[in-house]
Amino acid sequence: MSLIAHVLVLITLLAITPVAFAADDLDQYPSHTLRNDKLSVVVYLPDAQRGFYRSTRFDWSGMFGRAEYKGHRFYALWKSPHNPLDFEDVIGPAEEFGTQRPLGFDQARPGETFIKIGVGHLLKGNDEAYSFFKQYPISKAGDWEVEKAADQGAIRFRQVLKDDRGYGYEYVKRVGLLKDEPGFTIERELKNTGTRAIATNHYNHNFTMIDDEKIGPGYRLTFPFEVKVSGKEPGRHVEQMKIEGKKLLFTAAIWCLLEGYKGLEDHAITIENTRTGAAVKIIGDYPMTRLAFYGAWTAACPEPFTEFTLQPGEKRQWQSKYVFAVGEGR
Repeated sequence: MSLIAHVLVLITLLAITPVAFAADDLDQYPSHTLRNDKLSVVVYLPDAQRGFYRSTRFDWSGMFGRAEYKGHRFYALWKSPHNPLDFEDVIGPAEEFGTQRPLGFDQARPGETFIKIGVGHLLKGNDEAYSFFKQYPISKAGDWEVEKAADQGAIRFRQVLKDDRGYGYEYVKRVGLLKDEPGFTIERELKNTGTRAIATNHYNHNFTMIDDEKIGPGYRLTFPFEVKVSGKEPGRHVEQMKIEGKKLLFTAAIWCLLEGYKGLEDHAITIENTRTGAAVKIIGDYPMTRLAFYGAWTAACPEPFTEFTLQPGEKRQWQSKYVFAVGEGR
């Protein structure tokens, strides 16, 4: 899309004391609605003062409040009351970079900063190892540029960040509605603008609730391959999970690694509420390097990972497509 077709909104994010909202009053958070004749999608805007998510684990851009298609609702809070400063209080397609080693963490001394892609400059404590479970102080949140398409069909986020150690990047994310199908794409581009290599991983947590119904026997995940639990890492409560060939069902809160995928064609995961007949299919244009599954009582979360290294000047583009369905034709 041309720049003329966009309204450019520059949001300068400053690390200041956040504004408190009433519990779960989600309309209070800055957002933008994408809409066409098939569906509507509410996308939260990154904002260090009033944003829906202002913590240090997940990328602040492109987080969904809800999507509506044919009277069915996709995505909802998986934790309540909502706390914007909690590291895991996210919703819908929530993405994270650098789960083990954010940029510059190993080089930083206690009290110095490191970079979390999609967040900003964070302060290191006395930790020898990074933990995404920890809330790190934000020294300076990254600035964001936000472009909204004039036809309400897309929104584009851009963040540029660098530090004194030679790390730097330009990160662009575009969320756009599909024209011929009920769904949307998340397109990402990461360019290394620094003098050091960027070695990172990326995944989408996909916190998914359908029709505001808690997880239970009515939910089912379907894969293109014969899925099985991996033995690489110990899972939690995997005995509460049932696998039938390419289908996965669970009856309790679980976490595990999955295997059985081989190539690009296996990056297609369907989450279905069999009681209401509504489903969403997630299709990636990149092979998975790791596939985790987290199931809570309020969210089914398949987590497809990719891992890559960018040398100075290099960039990478990757995309995920989400397609909704109701009733037959899934």
